[in-house]
Amino acid sequence: MSILFVEDYEEVYKEIERTLNSLFKVVDGAYNGEEALELYKKNTYDFVLSDISMPKMDGTVLSKHIKTINPLQEIIILSAHREANYLHELINIGIRRFIEKPISLEVLLDEFYIICKKLFNEKDIKNSVVINNNIIFKLNEKDLYINNESIKLTEYEKKLIYILVEKINQTVSVDEIVNYFYMDNIDMDVENVRKFIYKLRKKIPDELIKNLHGVGYKIVSDT
Repeated sequence: MSILFVEDYEEVYKEIERTLNSLFKVVDGAYNGEEALELYKKNTYDFVLSDISMPKMDGTVLSKHIKTINPLQEIIILSAHREANYLHELINIGIRRFIEKPISLEVLLDEFYIICKKLFNEKDIKNSVVINNNIIFKLNEKDLYINNESIKLTEYEKKLIYILVEKINQTVSVDEIVNYFYMDNIDMDVENVRKFIYKLRKKIPDELIKNLHGVGYKIVSDT
């Protein structure tokens, strides 16, 4: 995952940066809000970790700009006790996570864990197509789950289900299926499509793939 870290005090910056480099694939850093905002406009981050009191642009103004660009951005604010007067304004713009200085590594890791879990759950939901209460297809991996168990499929079978799930509740013609495989440099003809559908149906519940004679195939979602 990636993080934008903003802290104007160099010693604190270096100390926290060492920890971040061990946890994140990408760590971009800035010493003030202006630098951070320029980086944010050019890149996408899973986290923003920012101090409040900084030169040129403080953490409150930075957070406002970031939330304008991406209202869903996860932001953790580092604040000294004396900066409590900032917190009400930050809460009003949607910041819900604060860590008081001096920073406890344990508290910081706990916050990262909570946000990581939330982000991964959101990504997993977006990646999944719920066909019915018992059947889920994960688009990125092209994996089919029935009653939470992964069904062993060949690569061609995964592609077939992917095509049908992409247009769930719609009929996909055999020609569309042939063209999809062709775009992946795979030779496929009408007869082969029928054979693969036949083999695939032996691994999945009856009537999951519906055949409209002379037209094509479709998967119907019950949700």
